[in-house]
Amino acid sequence: MRIFKKPFRWISAHRESLFTFNYDYSFPLIAVGDDSGKAVFIFAGDGIHEQTVGDLIYVTSGVYKGYHKITELLYANWYKTETQYTTLQNGGNVTFVEDAVFTLYSGYSTGALSTLLPYTKIAEFKPEPNSDGQLVVNISGYVNKIFDVINSNDTTAVGSLVVYYNLFNQVKLFIDNSFVNTNMAANAAISMYELNQLYVDTGRNLNAGSLGEHYLSCGETDAIRITEDFIIRARQYMGGVIIPLPGGFDSNDFNASDFDTVGG
Repeated sequence: MRIFKKPFRWISAHRESLFTFNYDYSFPLIAVGDDSGKAVFIFAGDGIHEQTVGDLIYVTSGVYKGYHKITELLYANWYKTETQYTTLQNGGNVTFVEDAVFTLYSGYSTGALSTLLPYTKIAEFKPEPNSDGQLVVNISGYVNKIFDVINSNDTTAVGSLVVYYNLFNQVKLFIDNSFVNTNMAANAAISMYELNQLYVDTGRNLNAGSLGEHYLSCGETDAIRITEDFIIRARQYMGGVIIPLPGGFDSNDFNASDFDTVGG
């Protein structure tokens, strides 16, 4: 199985996150023959890989484009199917449809977040091929259930960072126990493209938006943002005034007017 298309590293848990896979083995179709009214597909196989009775093949073009179930192996690379024979066809490809088990894990097996977000299997499934002879898998239906929305404002320290560990999680995809991909899932409903264009490693706060920063006129407000593989506290406000960060300062905390002088 080969990845044809995959989502960004950061995905929105409540929007589509699609993987598209191509099958590994596809061979030129030489001809389609007739055996007792059933279609026989004759193709240029590699002499190593083969299907068996009950398996599916996918024909990529022509009159027989689509899926066909094998009922008999007449010779090497001659597959009789349950499809009704209608006409001769030359050209196209015969793709072997493979049966694969997909597994999703969330969380961390080591590191600072392994206790709060333990490494856990969240899904195991066998996806069905689509009409184009590919596997298209949307993982969001599994990912959006892993978040603790009640405690979404909880934080923990990861090194020098203050991390909102209930606003994101790591997700790993395996096929037949072989690792395929890692994604970072944000507990968000905006499109994956908007998330990555506007917020991933851009320095823009998640609680900003078109109207600018949002903070309470009294009390404490955190500004949060995505930095690398975390959602972190970027700064804090008290009554709308920035609380200085310990151990130094951020130049973004100041306005140019702060350095104006009067009378030279």
